[in-house]
Amino acid sequence: MILYRAMSWLELSKYLSDITIRPAPSLPSKNTWKRNVLCFFGTANNAVHWAAPGTHDVIVKVDIPEHRLRKGWGIYPDLVAQRTSIQGMLTAILAGEEKQWPCVKVKEYAVTYYEKASAFFLDYAEIDWRNPYKVNAFKNGKKIKVLPGYDDLIKE
Repeated sequence: MILYRAMSWLELSKYLSDITIRPAPSLPSKNTWKRNVLCFFGTANNAVHWAAPGTHDVIVKVDIPEHRLRKGWGIYPDLVAQRTSIQGMLTAILAGEEKQWPCVKVKEYAVTYYEKASAFFLDYAEIDWRNPYKVNAFKNGKKIKVLPGYDDLIKE
């Protein structure tokens, strides 16, 4: 299954050097996952929206056999309903603007670890943080269409 993940240059370097990538310990969340996993998205658009400045540098495209994947969902801000971006939300939070943000459930695909033998590298695209939400094309030339918000949603 073709999937996308936002990652740092360091994670990409380890992956391409065939070092096994495992999840870091994290706080409990209100999504599908009850233990630490590494999440991938079904669309490059969702990986772009999930990426954060300073921690993510690239969107990587991989092919992972479906039998290795667990399917689930994550809860993310509804960027379309609130007419903002993740950066806009962070700015509001840092400015002390407290409010309830509307959310959506986005499909996610998880593995407990990955390496080159289990997640086949296909391509990557650099994130241009000077121009938020503008992502350079994948190295094969295919552009990532960045929508105003998340797609691949789970309807309730």
